[in-house]
Amino acid sequence: MLGASRAHGRPQSSVKRRSNRVDRRSSSIGSMDAILEGLNLAQREAVTHDAGPLLIVAGAGTGKTTVITRRIAWLIARKKARPEEILALTFTDKAAAEMGERVDTLVPYGYAEVTIATFHSRSV
Repeated sequence: MLGASRAHGRPQSSVKRRSNRVDRRSSSIGSMDAILEGLNLAQREAVTHDAGPLLIVAGAGTGKTTVITRRIAWLIARKKARPEEILALTFTDKAAAEMGERVDTLVPYGYAEVTIATFHSRSV
């Protein structure tokens, strides 16, 4: 769900999650088991990190997007952040759309105010 708008004469794209998909989950945020399912130990530690900033440096295909999307779901489930307080930035529209789709499958209806956008769309 990419929307394009113009602000200050520059194109902007961002993803605000509002899905029309069929919700196959319960009305509450998925269990911690579901959020952490399939993650290795290092990924679990990153998703559940609870004390200050965390820098993740990893190569292509190592699961960084998975960690970020699961982290968003974990923060909301643990009430560490409200969805409207979360901003996830990436470099391409394609990556923003993919991240948005992943968050959409982890977070049920009513929690769809996470903003996912490109760096360029937010640097006006």
